[in-house]
Formats: sequence, C-alpha cells, structure tokens
Amino acid sequence: MSRRVVITGAGAVTGFGPGIEPLFNALLEGRSSIGPMTCVSPGGFPCQVAAEVRDFKARDYVPKHYRKAVKVMARDIELAVGAALEAVRNAGLVTKGTNEDESAEVTYAPQRVGCHIGAGLIAADVNELAYAMVTSSDGAGQISYDAWGETGMGNLTPLWLLKYLPNMLACHVTIIHDARGPSNTITCSEASGILSLGESLRVIQRGDAEMCYSGSAESKLNHTGLVRMQFAELLAPIALDDFEESDPASYYAPYTDNARGGVPGEAGGILILEELQSATERGATPMAEVVGFGAGHAPASDDPSERARGLATAIRTALKDASLEPGAISAVLPHASSVKKQDEEEMAALRAVFGNDLDAVPLVPVVQAIGETMAGGGSVACAVGAMMLREQKTPKRTIGDAPGGALEHVLVCTNSIAGQNAALNHPKTFRGKRPNVIGTLPHASRPTGDNTMTDRRPTLRNDELDPALTEVSRSVIGCAIEIHKAIGPGFDEGVYEKALSAELDAEGVDHKLGHDFTIEYRGKEIGTHRVSLFVDDRFVVQVLADDRELGLIINFHRRRLKDGGLVRTLVTLEPNGQRVVITGMGWVTPLGTDLDGVWRRLLAGECAIAPVSRYRADKFATNFAAQAEIPSLDGVLYNAESHATAQPHALFALRATASAWKQAGLGDPASAGTLLSKDSGVAPERIGVYLGAGEGVPDFERLAQVNLESWAEDRRAVDDAKWAERALALLTPHKEFEQEPNIAVSRVARTFGAIGPALNCMTACAASTQSVGEAAALIRRGDADVMIAGGAHSMIHPLGMTGFIRLTAMSTRTDDPAHAARPFDSTRDGFVMGEGAGIVILESLESARRRGATPLAEVAGFGSSADAYRITDIQPEGEGAQAAIRQALTQAGLTPEQTDESGRPAVHYISAHGTGTKENDSIETRAVKAVFGDLAPKIPFSSVKSMMGHLIQAAGTVELMTCIKAIETGWVPPTINLNAPDPVCELDYVPNEARDYTAQGGVHAALSNGFGFGGQNNTLLVRKSLLVRLAIASAVLFALGIVGLVAAGWYASKLMREEPAWWAGADVSQIEDAPRRARLLEQGVTTALHEPRESDEPWSVRMTDDDVNAWLEHRLGSWLENRSMDLPSDFNAPRVRVEGGRVTVGFKSPDPRIPGVLAVEFTPELTENGALRAASRSFSMGNMRRARPWKTSWACCWNPGGRSRPTSC
Repeated sequence: MSRRVVITGAGAVTGFGPGIEPLFNALLEGRSSIGPMTCVSPGGFPCQVAAEVRDFKARDYVPKHYRKAVKVMARDIELAVGAALEAVRNAGLVTKGTNEDESAEVTYAPQRVGCHIGAGLIAADVNELAYAMVTSSDGAGQISYDAWGETGMGNLTPLWLLKYLPNMLACHVTIIHDARGPSNTITCSEASGILSLGESLRVIQRGDAEMCYSGSAESKLNHTGLVRMQFAELLAPIALDDFEESDPASYYAPYTDNARGGVPGEAGGILILEELQSATERGATPMAEVVGFGAGHAPASDDPSERARGLATAIRTALKDASLEPGAISAVLPHASSVKKQDEEEMAALRAVFGNDLDAVPLVPVVQAIGETMAGGGSVACAVGAMMLREQKTPKRTIGDAPGGALEHVLVCTNSIAGQNAALNHPKTFRGKRPNVIGTLPHASRPTGDNTMTDRRPTLRNDELDPALTEVSRSVIGCAIEIHKAIGPGFDEGVYEKALSAELDAEGVDHKLGHDFTIEYRGKEIGTHRVSLFVDDRFVVQVLADDRELGLIINFHRRRLKDGGLVRTLVTLEPNGQRVVITGMGWVTPLGTDLDGVWRRLLAGECAIAPVSRYRADKFATNFAAQAEIPSLDGVLYNAESHATAQPHALFALRATASAWKQAGLGDPASAGTLLSKDSGVAPERIGVYLGAGEGVPDFERLAQVNLESWAEDRRAVDDAKWAERALALLTPHKEFEQEPNIAVSRVARTFGAIGPALNCMTACAASTQSVGEAAALIRRGDADVMIAGGAHSMIHPLGMTGFIRLTAMSTRTDDPAHAARPFDSTRDGFVMGEGAGIVILESLESARRRGATPLAEVAGFGSSADAYRITDIQPEGEGAQAAIRQALTQAGLTPEQTDESGRPAVHYISAHGTGTKENDSIETRAVKAVFGDLAPKIPFSSVKSMMGHLIQAAGTVELMTCIKAIETGWVPPTINLNAPDPVCELDYVPNEARDYTAQGGVHAALSNGFGFGGQNNTLLVRKSLLVRLAIASAVLFALGIVGLVAAGWYASKLMREEPAWWAGADVSQIEDAPRRARLLEQGVTTALHEPRESDEPWSVRMTDDDVNAWLEHRLGSWLENRSMDLPSDFNAPRVRVEGGRVTVGFKSPDPRIPGVLAVEFTPELTENGALRAASRSFSMGNMRRARPWKTSWACCWNPGGRSRPTSC
C-alpha cells in the first residue's frame, strides 16, 4: 500500500534543442545530434566531434528578476535550469518561476516539493583560471604561490566557487521554482540521473514530499572535461577529416567488436515526479508510473561477469520492487556506451537477469543520439522511456526487433565507469484515462441520501470541499492515526474497523459501523454493498490493511459538495520500517584517528588549527587550517597497495571505514580476503555505501603549467589545440580521473565487497549528514541490511582555499590561528578549513541482533529541506533549518516541548553546525530558538569546529559521532574561544569547558545539524539504544502453559509515553469473579500439562483474556512462592491479550526512562513431537508511532508427559 509515484512532466535540453518532443521525434526518425566540435577548437583533441546543445540561452529560462544570476551559472547549471522549466510546462504546473506576477495560485505548497538533481564534477572555465594564473607566473613558466596569494586569485570573481559546486544545479532550481522540501545532489557520473530519480521516488513514497524535480545534467564539452574523458578511455578517436555527417550515429557500435568508444555530449533531463493521488486531484494526466528502483555496485574484477553483479543486483532489485518478472519488460533503455569494458559488463548483467529471453527484448540506446553526457544521460533516458509508454512508440535505432504488441513496462538502466549502477522501472502509461488509486474500486461509487449507490467518476479537488465536511474527515484520519499508533499493523481489517469505531465514539463523531447500501443501476436495485463505516451521514470510509500499513478510502457524499461530484482520498499510514542502529564508527580528523583519543582531546578543548604546511600559503589571506595526517593503509587494509594512487579524501574514507568495519564486528580489514563481506555475515548484495565525499585535490602546479604554456596573450585566452596537447602530455591520468567525487565510494565499495546500493552526494557542508540520513532510509525500507555511510573531503589546497577566500567566508586571523575559529563569539570573522572523514556503519536492528553486534546508538530521526532563498545567503529566520530539525524530531516521535519529570528537554545535546561566520551562527541560533522555544536555553549546543575546523563534506558525520560519544560517556564537548558572547547568540554553547551530564542521567538523545552552501539543510537525531532485559522467570506459566517467557538481550528504542490501548484496557479490577477464574485456569493448566495424550493430539482447553489476566493478578505470586521463586522486580503489572490464535504479553516498564509498555507477541504451535511451541512474532515498546512489529526469534517449548518446566527449542 506504498504511495504510488507517477511522472507528470518531462523536460530535456539536448543536442536537438530544448524540450522532450524534439528529442523524441529525432529518436523516432533515427537522427543524431553528433557533429563537428565547436565548443572548443578541436585540434589537439583525439575526438573532434561532439553532441552539442546549440541555440540555447539560459536567460530565456529564468524569471526576469533572476537573470543576473545567470552570470554565476556554469553550463551544467544552465542545462538543469532549462530542463526544469521544460518539465514544469510539460506537467502543467504553476510555480513561483512561472508565475512572476503572482496572478495564479501555485500548484503545491513549497515545503512539499523536493528536488534531486544529479551532477558531475563541474570544471572551471579554463580561460578565467588561466588568466589568474598568468598574472601569478614567476617568469620562468611556473606559478608563484606568493603571487597567486597576493594578486592572482584576486582576478577570479568573488563568486567564482559558486559556479562550480555540483549542488548549485539543485540550488538554482529550488530558488527559481520555490521548492523547499528535501533536496539532494547525487554525483555518481553516468548513474547520477537514475539514482536521483530513485531517491525522489523514495522521498515521495515515505511521505516527505508530494512532488519532486528529479533528474540530472552535465556538460563535458570544455577543456578539462574532454581531457578527463580521454584519460578515462571513454572517447572514440574521430578526426574531423574522417567524420561522416550523413550518419553520425554509426560511430556507435555497442556490444560489438567494433565498439571503440563514445562521443562527448551535454544534456539535462528533469522529470516531475508526483504522488499519484495528488496528481489525480489536480487533473494531471500521468505519462507513466515509477514502480521499481534498484542500485548496486560493481565489485573489483577483471571478469565482466563478476563486475556485472552490481548492475544485475540493481536490475533485480528494481524488478522485485515492482513485483515483476523479467518477462514483463517490453523494452530496455541501457547505457550502451560503446566502451568495450562497460559494454561487456552491461551485457553480462542483462544476460544474468533475462537469460536467453533477452534476445526478444529490444534494447533502445539513447547515447548514440545525444552523445556521452555522463551524469546527464540517465535522466534523459528515463524521460524517453516515459515518452515511449505515453506515445506507444519505439525509437528507430534499436538493438533487436521493436516490440510487436503494446509497451507495458520499460526498464532504464546504466552502469558507470566508477562502478555505480542503477535501474528504474516504468509501467504502462495511463494514456487517455485517470489512473485508479491502488486499493480502490474500478469505479468510484457515491452514496445517496436513500442509502443507494450510483456510478460516478471523481471530479473535484480537495480544496473544493465544504470546510465543515473536511473537518470531519480530518477527525477520521486523526483517529486512524491514533489506532495505528496504538495497535500497529498486521491485523485483519475488521480489527481496525472496530478500533476506528471506538475511537470515533470517543471523539463524539457520529457514524455507523458495517453499513449496507443498496446499489441501483438504471433505476433497478442490483445488489447491496457493505462499507466499513458511514460517517456523519455524509461519507463512506473503507478500511484497507496489510501486514505493513493501514489505509483509508474516503468517499464523500455528493449533496455536501459544490457541484455534485465525488472525491476519493486514499490515506496511507506507513510504518517507519526497520529500526536503524549504528554499530561501528571511524574517523580521520585533524586531532587524530583514535576514537577515544580524539574524544579526550575534544573534551580537553585542544585545537588542531595551525599554519598550512602542505603548500606555500604565506601570502594567502587565510594561511592556516586544521590539517589531518594523510594516513598510511599498510597494516590497516589487506589491499593497501591497490590504493597507492588514491587521493587524500579517498584515503581518509578508507581508513575511517576500516575502523568502523572492525568495531562493528564485520571482520578484520587488515587480514580479510578480497571480498570482506563474505566473512561479515551479511550478503554482499545487502551491503551498500552512501557517502558525502568531495572531489579530489587538483594538480595545481601541473594545471598551472599547462595554462601558462598554452596562453595566447593576444587573445587573452588559451590556444585550445596547444592546451589539449600540453594537458595530455603533462597531466597525470589517474590524478585527473580521481578528481571525480564518486571515486571514494568506488574504492570503499570494492575494498569492502559491497555490491548493494552505492551513492555519493555533494550538498556541500550538509553532505555527510545527508548521506547518513538517506542511507538509514534505504535500510528502513528494506533496500539494504548494512550501509557504510559518512563523508570525506579535503579542500586544503590552493584552489579550495582560494574559493572560500574570494567568498570572504574564512577567518583571516593569521596572527593567531589557534584562536581563529570562534563560533558564536561576537568577534568571529569566518570559519577555518579542516579536512578528514567520518564513517559510520548503519545496520538494521534485526541484522545487528542476528550478528550479535552491539548498537552504539539508534538513528531515530532525519530531516531534510532547502532554503530556496539565495545562492549566497541563508533564509534570515532559518526556516529551512527549522523544517529539518522539526522533521527529525517528528520522525523520532518527539516534540520540541517534550520534557521529562524534572523539566529536562527530551533532546539532551545539539551538535551545532556552528561555523563561526556571522550569518550562520546567528541564524542557526534563531532556528533552534524558534523550534524549542523556552526550552532552547536548557539544551547544551556546542561546535567542535572551534577545535578541528570545518571538514566541509565530512563535517556532518564527524559531528554526528561526537553526539554518539556524548551518549556513550555522558559528557558534551565545549565550544572553545568563546570569550565575548554575541548578544544575538544567547543559548548555552558550552563555552570553553566540557560538561559532565552523568549526574542528570547522561545524554540519551542528540541532534546534529548540517547546513550547506546552496541552501541544503539536514538534521539527524540519534539516541541511546537501550538494552532491555526482560528477566522473567522461565517457570512462569499462563495461557494453558502456552507461554513461558525467556527473553533477554533485546535492544529497544523508539520509546513513546502512551500505553498501548489493548494493555491499558485490560483492567483486572473489572473482571467479574476474578479469584475463581484464576483458580479454575490454574487447575486447567495443570491438568492439561500432566494429562497423558498422544503426541498429535491437540491441546483443547480454552481460555479468555480475562481468565489469564485474573490468574496473573491473583495467583502468580503464590504460584511462584510455592515453587521457591521470587517475582522478578521488573515483572511489573503483566497483561495478556489472546486474539486470532496469537498471544500478546505486555509488561509495564519499571524504568522511568521507558514509561511505556513492553510487549511480546507469540503464536503457539504444535511441534512434530507433540511439544507446544510458543514462537515470538514481534516485540514492541510503548505506543510506537506508525509502528511496525519488530521481528524476533525467541521461542519456548512445553513438552507433555509430566514435565512442568519449559525447555528452549
């Protein structure tokens, strides 16, 4: 009953121009946009043709008031902005960007609109950079660091860095169209687009957005991009003199011996994804539905069939997600890069999934028409797939025969040069009709005043309802949420109908349970229809239930609507899914790598900030940073030698992952074989990686040499041909290739044998917070059991420091580096750069328990939002930050005003983003105060950036780990250098000295904030994973001896204060004649246990809830006393419910920190030898919000024939 997601609009900017229709028409005709290269002079480049986007101006695709911002848009950003507007128009949406005069109402509330746009590593404009370098020459053909610091960098525009941050694609789109929901930027080269669409799918499915802009864009048609593609061996050597313009697509020969590489291109593809019901209510006609998504990573191997496991995993996962067999696929849109290594891997994956049936499935490559657009290609292919389904047409150039019948489902898949793979499944179009909501009847039926139902179609939107009617329906939904929280999923629909009726009674809502309507057709009665509830004599409520979710269908009475129509709303209450815990941590920081050692240094207030030693920075405005020691992997990883050429950030990630992996008990990274996950106890396909890793460190000196040697002073630009020749000769291929941000993910995945979902995001300073939150969501949904999550980054290099110096974002206290980082101090003047990595092992609670791992904490909540404000400024009130914090609290089942009995807030510590810039610190303070109100000053709120600098993309996870250490130790770290408090920063920042909270009960819940340039906001909430030991005597008998509870070692969290309704309703004092019932039950149990019988003879004594609860209340104590047993102190107020063959046992928690009820559900069954086995089905605690049963594996057995004690079985 998961929320269904449809594509309602598609936009593209390709070599055929803006728009999806020109592209699709060209594909139907078999045309290609490949032609002579004009973006640069092609001489010197081995591949001299390209698929360029011509006659496209970004100014035409932004509102008038936003046109100045085009100056800071790199080509990749322009493509995304253009594709987004095309998609908005195609979908018939009204947004801020299309409604500049505010003459119409926007389609969706901004907070319910997300944005996930994949990107590549955006290359800086060579001529702008080269000019700055020429002005920094030492006169001998080399760059002078001193001159660069004094004059060279000043020739770059102040906003130079903001042109080239990958998250700026999403940033500009969210600002233009006012999308303030979850936002992310996936950077996994060719797989970026499909992975972004998959993440949008999940975000909508879990209810965090109603609509998302989703897709990708990239242009490699620039000097640096072309050289890097050449170094990666992706391009075919095609000289202009040899080019055949009559059939440019013929240069592509995928999956054949003639494959010799691709042709560079540029493209942007954005799709509008919407929740089906929302799309239907606004009158949209979906192009297609997104029904399946999968991701995987290729293992390290020279064998194509082995490497194919990653893509095969992605495809199988997408098919399983869609509940489809391979034979249901009508067409496949593959990558088909014409690069032999990639083609072999892709074909092996398709063969592994489809077998010989693949020969009957047409393959529809798009790349031969638009070129190799890297990150841009996957989303364009998805848009083409949606068009195929809508138009029921197949492009002319296919591999294999076009399908003979209707197109039912298309599969879009891609591999990537770094190993990330993704697959997305579209089903048949909804062409020509409104789609049916899952679970509803084929035709909407409307009750009439005389209890008859007639055939009608839905015609109205929710905003057209009578307000009074809407208020009643909200009451129904609220009551449904309450019963779902109280009793959880998994019961028959009749149970929920009765519970909902009881809750409506309690709320005073008039209704009838199990109401019959007479159905008429053409004036004749043709039957009756029974509905779950008829509410307020105005509308019907039908209850739907499965083993995970509870849903309502609400049919409104026509007489109370404006024009006699019918509205049908499907309300789905989804469970949180798997609980996610952290079982391992590792970090590389400027203060060291040892977990406890670094923690001690943080508590002591030690500072790692010092003058930069990695390059000559004396003349830089900021010449200091918090540098981490670049680690050696010898003795740490079994394959250390294979990482000899790795970039610093990848080494940081590998070192931190090794520590986390070992702590999690997944194996010894130093001594394991080539596939660590084989020994981890978790299948490789169930282990994934989600990093927020940054780009590599540029080869500054060699790049400068190339620019200097190719500079043409008369043109004040480089000579393109000479630049290409010098770059191919001087630059180091592996250093250029490893600039790509997904390389760190690749090295980690291949080293640790993870072939499950693999993603990398670049949302600037929020990236690794986001990676942990989204990785946890993958586990909750069941897409993985274990995720390696976190971030790694190093920007302590000349260009990295230059970008932030030009932004004036960094401190310039060159005379006192150790005291330069001053978060929340009135004298703060900017942040200090740091570097490193933070990695956590996320795991489903079930997986952790199965392996016997000890959870360090639970990831209980995650919030994500976008400011959609300005590219350089934070929304002044911190509205985006507030939204992220509130969402994290809500997901964790907490409220901002919640306190314990002493008045202590439920959140015990906040790790601040706390950069030390004037704007960030004041606005973050404002946001925290807005969320927590009067409780905000009571929550310790500190910034460790004051000691180890700002680790940029790695900051979020390192700071999350400080939260976990605070939970572990009860201490919170200080904000050092806070000596002159800023009057606008008036919270408790734990100034200068760490604080011990053990006397107050320690730290149980902590928030970690991560906010990034570009307006992305992410917050995580972690809390202590309490080891709950139910020390119930194994000899305790009840319910005919069915349950002898032996349970220990359960990890529990997700605590709520309310008691489950069934437990609270088991009032023993109301049981009539309770003592007599207790004695009779005890006699019956004793007789049943000792009475001789055949092994296959069923137990036949019957009992009720009241019988068992009466016995527990009146006889349990004496029963134990007669057997020389003491009642365990934590055996408190037991209650039992028996229903449908299941027995649920609840115990009032004795721990004041756990004010709810612990409950275990058993299903008694007879074993082959005649023993009665009580196998536990689930464990729950308190009133779990949107609860899902927690599967357990405990069981007890009772054997007949005189035994009076249970045995384990």
